[in-house]
Amino acid sequence: MKKRGQVSLEYLMLIGFVFIALVPAMLLAYNAYKDNQDIIAIRQAKQASEAIIQESEAIYYLGPPSMSTIKVYVPGQIFEVVVDDFELTMRVRTSNGIDDVSTISRVNITGVVPSTQGSHIVTVSATGTQVIIS
Repeated sequence: MKKRGQVSLEYLMLIGFVFIALVPAMLLAYNAYKDNQDIIAIRQAKQASEAIIQESEAIYYLGPPSMSTIKVYVPGQIFEVVVDDFELTMRVRTSNGIDDVSTISRVNITGVVPSTQGSHIVTVSATGTQVIIS
């Protein structure tokens, strides 16, 4: 009878040690997962803003009434997109706070870029002095 009690206690101790070893490993894996999500969101925001700026510059140099549409993917962590003169900024919510992903343009840009997650068709059109993004 005493032998079965000892085996049960040893089994519980073994399960406890395994649990103690697994918890930190799971926490490390979760933190790595969150960091990777942040990196992916920032890269996707950078790709989208660079595509918009590249198309804006091409359309501007073609002159009015040039117009083009491009398809861009906006990640879910974007909560604000600011188009201001010669800069397009996407504000990305990460696990460490808020990161600004800015892309500088050689031409004057204005307009609105959607901040909701998903693929969006963005229209870029040239006027005499600037490029309108909608």
